[in-house]
Amino acid sequence: MAPATIVSEEPVNGCSHAVTEPPQAKQMAAETLTAPLPNPSLVVTADHRLKAEQAPVYAPKKGEALVHVKATGVCGSDIHFWKTGKIGTLVFEGDCIIGHEAAGVVVRCGEGVTNLRPGDRVAIEPGVPCGECFLCTEGRYNLCEDVRFAGVYPYHGTIQRYKCHPAKWLHKLPDNISYAEGALLEPLSVAMHGIRTAGLALGVGSVVCGAGPIGLIALAAARASGAHPLVITDIEPSRLAFAKTLVPSAVTYRVDPALGAEGNGRAIRRLFGGDEYSAPRTVLECTGVESSICTAAFTARRGGVVMVIGVGREVMNNLPFMHLSLAEIKLEFINRYRDTWPAGIACLSSGILDLKSLISHTFPLEKAVDALTLASDYRNGSIKVQIVDEVDSDGNPNYDVTYNSSTTEYSVWTDGYYERATPVVKAKIYPRERMLEVGHAGNRYDNTVPKLFASQVLMALWEEKGNMDPSQLASLQVTGVINEETVAAAQVAMAEKDSDPLTITENDTEAWAAMVDSPFGKLAVRVANAAGKSISSIAMERFFSFVAVQHIKFNYA
Repeated sequence: MAPATIVSEEPVNGCSHAVTEPPQAKQMAAETLTAPLPNPSLVVTADHRLKAEQAPVYAPKKGEALVHVKATGVCGSDIHFWKTGKIGTLVFEGDCIIGHEAAGVVVRCGEGVTNLRPGDRVAIEPGVPCGECFLCTEGRYNLCEDVRFAGVYPYHGTIQRYKCHPAKWLHKLPDNISYAEGALLEPLSVAMHGIRTAGLALGVGSVVCGAGPIGLIALAAARASGAHPLVITDIEPSRLAFAKTLVPSAVTYRVDPALGAEGNGRAIRRLFGGDEYSAPRTVLECTGVESSICTAAFTARRGGVVMVIGVGREVMNNLPFMHLSLAEIKLEFINRYRDTWPAGIACLSSGILDLKSLISHTFPLEKAVDALTLASDYRNGSIKVQIVDEVDSDGNPNYDVTYNSSTTEYSVWTDGYYERATPVVKAKIYPRERMLEVGHAGNRYDNTVPKLFASQVLMALWEEKGNMDPSQLASLQVTGVINEETVAAAQVAMAEKDSDPLTITENDTEAWAAMVDSPFGKLAVRVANAAGKSISSIAMERFFSFVAVQHIKFNYA
């Protein structure tokens, strides 16, 4: 694949609720910068199709930052837009990149951005309000009518490698929050806004309706808020079983459709003791399903609150109006969230909440269609599906590189991205999550142990060194992509060349194919593509021979 070219972009004219024509990115003259990798994306079309395609990489405008999106969670709204083309008044009238639960790393800052710099790890708050209407000035920016929300037509979302976003709505992540957890901040924000609005109280009972991702996060957040006792309901036993592992103190209740809303409501209330005072004061309804909202109405105690967090049909005709009225039960709603990211980051960083177990499936960016397909069918057992873009797009993200050098900078982008102000004697490079696992969680700008992503270092090495001979390989150690597939490929290569991989060329069909198809070989191909070189000119046999020598214990002269 050719590297992606960064271009300038004119803003799309329109708002999130009404547009008359599909968004057309108006490309101006290409800048000198070229992204080191292409920009695959996942598009939903107006005729309900998923389409994987290469997207342009736009230069950040004033106040924006260009983010390499490292993780995006699949939301139910993404699937709904794909399957139906709309949610209420939000209609997909043209092609649009979806995705909005995301975290990544800043790679370039536009004019006027002072709160971020390249290398900063950030969570993306996807909704960008106008900032000028009375709702925005009152702090209720989630209700702004002119909000530009990523992944809602016509505003492209985060299931792509590179995305520009206003720096004001990028939140720095501490080192102990992974990209995967950072991408959970968006659904956490939904639950947090609902809990804040509902007014959960310490030691007072609450019910969560629905054990999907939002319901499970709401359950964990309610527990952290001190609500007790807690009951979570669902119709699916496996999800209730998972809820019990997430919050062991919670009581689970399997909804029985034969009982109806009132019957299920009474059964849930009995779990709290049976009398009116003990009945749950708040019910967090996280499904948006009409029957579940009705059950919630019959569950809440008199004077209580039913907080509808889930999104359902445009019109519901069977809500128990008189019951709600006579019992003075407040039926409340939320729209997304506001001012939740700092608190969410604090909860994850401090360990108050641990949501990592919610991530049931992970797909590389290039397999985003598969991720949506799996997430769309609850029978697959998914809870939160994430699309990740780590260094190896083939699903092998954990590897380390150690490189000894006296160079003063590593330059991936042509303007000196990830520069080093002091000579680097020894650089340990890890993907961020791997870096945390091995205890190297310091600042990337640490002068003693600078850290970079492995692909960026390999690209920098290629730019600096060109073809590397075996003596130079003594200073390069690559581990972690050395899994069983790579070892098997090395053994094939060794067998064909009598244990002398240094002499392997493209003419050695079987050995060469084995190397190219191995996880390490695929990484080398990406390095070659990013450097604009052919795979033969990168001297992959020399890279590979070093791997073989170090990890299969063969020797060479």
